[in-house]
Amino acid sequence: MTPLGNIASNVTPPLPGGEAGAGGGPLAEPVRRLKWRLRDHAGRMLPKQSIPGLDGVTRERLHRVARCGRHILGGQVAVVAGEGGARFLGLETCGSVWLCPVCSSKIAEHRRADIETMLTAHCAGQRRRFTKAPGDTWGGAWETYEAAPGAVYMATFTVPHGRWDSLERLRDDVAECWRRVQRGAAWARLKARCGIVGVIRAMELTHGANGWHPHLHVLILAKPGACVEMTLRHALYARWAAFVGKMGLGVVSETHGVDLYRAHSVQAAGDYVAKWGCDAELTKWHVKKGRGKNRSPWQLLAAAAEGDVEARIRWREFAAVMPGTCHITMSHGLRDLYLDGPDLSDAEIAAMEHGIDPAEIVRNTGETIVGHIRRGVWVRVMRAGLAVDVLEAVETGGWAAALSMLVDRGLALRRASDGG
Repeated sequence: MTPLGNIASNVTPPLPGGEAGAGGGPLAEPVRRLKWRLRDHAGRMLPKQSIPGLDGVTRERLHRVARCGRHILGGQVAVVAGEGGARFLGLETCGSVWLCPVCSSKIAEHRRADIETMLTAHCAGQRRRFTKAPGDTWGGAWETYEAAPGAVYMATFTVPHGRWDSLERLRDDVAECWRRVQRGAAWARLKARCGIVGVIRAMELTHGANGWHPHLHVLILAKPGACVEMTLRHALYARWAAFVGKMGLGVVSETHGVDLYRAHSVQAAGDYVAKWGCDAELTKWHVKKGRGKNRSPWQLLAAAAEGDVEARIRWREFAAVMPGTCHITMSHGLRDLYLDGPDLSDAEIAAMEHGIDPAEIVRNTGETIVGHIRRGVWVRVMRAGLAVDVLEAVETGGWAAALSMLVDRGLALRRASDGG
């Protein structure tokens, strides 16, 4: 399996979050504001990092999540606005899909778009192959060709777990079971019989009364047919249950251990494996509070921010274990069959606008630079917790409204033209 990304520290502007709650109703706290607040809380809970210097001396600095969206690069922050809302350019970001509510949303959206493009092409029977002209030793090019239309099957895999099982062990056990499922002659025969082109796998987690519950969401790109669906369901359950048993993890029931059905839309399938961005979970957070159900890590973080001690302990355990774990993987070569362009890591997705002049960025996106905030003022804005207020003011009344709000809050700006 080829990892689709990990985590790293980079620089890129965060995207604005949505404002709608579950079911389309308003939230008590808009999602973007909630994500920024939870990112700040996560940064305070995470330990400092030891960074070796060029002089050989190791120094401590704030965790990258604690610096994300706060530390400015260069002398000023650009404030831009467009159809998608307002945002900042020129701030450090962490690129952590596991720990940062802001970065994870951007990464998840990019992954979802790529996966939906792949699934659309697969279902339409459009694939790519690399060809060489006769006598061409070094050259060659990718070309699109017509294949038989395919289907996408969504599967969930779980293992028995208990309240006292460690997250690290469960994570490793689930990943190892899946690796074993895809090995050997039996897997090769299943691929041939069902026309499996490849698989896309995502690991997700919840925590509840029975402890941590890691599970895999898997998309199987294969040929259509009711017989294929039945064959996949029975064969994958048999292989999964066998390897779970061989690893001493317990007995997997066919009802709860493996669930498989054909996807009815590429959008649903894309969400199935690329929904780790916290937006969906946080829009449901105010509905789920106090019900005692399993909670995602984002919901644990939200509960910890409200003073839930147990949630704080569990989220810190999660933060110590999951960074460095690949969230989404896919079969080797699968992406090249359907997509052109480079396969970006999480870090590269977070840094897509890194080092680019804001004027060039807005020319490509159709946005407008409405103003700038200089370093000294930005520090005061962050200390006062007014960053999201600036964005909301720009979206409702333009840059003049943002300046007026900052002046009213005691942050006098020298020039309205640049916010400095």
